[in-house]
Order: sequence, then structure tokens, then C-alpha cells
Amino acid sequence: MDYELLKYIDFVDKHNEIFINKIQKSYNIWINKNSHLELEYEKLQNFLIVLKHRHLSTLYHLEVLWKQKEFSSDVVKVQSSQFNQLSLMHFESFFIQARSMIETTQKFSLIYLNVKDSFKDLKEFFKRIKKSENEIKLEIYNFYKNEVFAEGKYGNRIKSFRDKIIHGGMIHQNNYLDPFKNILPLIGYKSYEEFNQQTHNETFEFLVKWTELIFDVSRNEL
Repeated sequence: MDYELLKYIDFVDKHNEIFINKIQKSYNIWINKNSHLELEYEKLQNFLIVLKHRHLSTLYHLEVLWKQKEFSSDVVKVQSSQFNQLSLMHFESFFIQARSMIETTQKFSLIYLNVKDSFKDLKEFFKRIKKSENEIKLEIYNFYKNEVFAEGKYGNRIKSFRDKIIHGGMIHQNNYLDPFKNILPLIGYKSYEEFNQQTHNETFEFLVKWTELIFDVSRNEL
């Protein structure tokens, strides 16, 4: 299993590298055109490094969930309770990393807008955007407000799941060995891997749209 996981890590890393390199390339082109701006470029580059790690982490947890599905019927290798707990670990970790990935783009966006990049909640995040003098601030504000964090949108769902996981509201402790029973209604009666795959597809689309907006590139260039 260890060897299989190493192969998976390598597979996931290569796919992550291809996509993140396109974002890096878009950033480099943007920098060359806007090097005259007084921005914290070192911070921007560091946030891209963090973004790569967060995106890779979500991919890894997703791929492990799919891989575990192949072992789910093998009672010799995986006991039922152990399998449930291991699946839950990757399910939860996926959302923690996905939320952190979106938050990284939020911080990047604030530095990009030349305002303070720290914020304690969404209300403060949107306030910081409004303080910017950059003409694109309204587009960035509307993007996060209406497309990412609006009610029913993927960003809102990811944030909600992450908060429930961190603060202990996702599962009931008295039914830890069968947590899926508690989570099932929250994920539309899908499997862990199916629900996380849907969420990953949405976050991938989010990153594409975010890159288009921030670096003024077309989808074809990505």
C-alpha cells in the first residue's frame, strides 16, 4: 500500500505541477507588465507557493479516497471501522485544505489590491477590498461575493464544512465508528469520493476564473 501511495503522490504532483505552472506563468507575464507598481512581490510569490501546496493537498486527499474505494471490499486488508475512520480523515482533510486554498487566493488578492492582507472573517475581507484604489476592486469584490461565497455556492459550502469539522459539528462523538450515517444528508447521499470530486471540480473552475481575473489572461492561455 505504501508503494501504491508513493505512485499516487507522484501522479497527483505531476498533474498539480502542470496546472500551477500555468498560474505561475500568468503571474510572471503580469509582473513583467506591472513591475512599476508598488506591491509586496515577495509576498505574492510566497502565496503562490502556498497555493501550489494547498491545491496538491486537496488532490492528494481526493485521490486517496478514490484509491480506498478499490480496497473497501477487501475485509482482510481493511477492517470496517478502520476504513470508515480513514475515509473520514481524508474527507475532512480535503475540506480543510480546500478552504485554506481559497483563503490563500483571498490574501493574494488583497496584496494585489495593495491593502492589508490579514482578515478575521469575510466581513473584514470585503471591507479591505473596498479600501483599495485599484479599479479592478469591484470585479474582485463581486467575484468573491457572488460567485464564491454566496448562499449555495461552493466557497460557502467549503467554508461551512471546514468550520463544522474544526469546531466538532460535523460528526457525533457517540457514533464515531459510523460517521458516514451522520454526514450522508449533508453531502446529498453521495459517497465521500463522489462529493469531494464534485467539490474539487468546482474549486478547479474557481482557480481558472480567479487567474483570468487577477492576471488578465484568457481561458485558452490556461
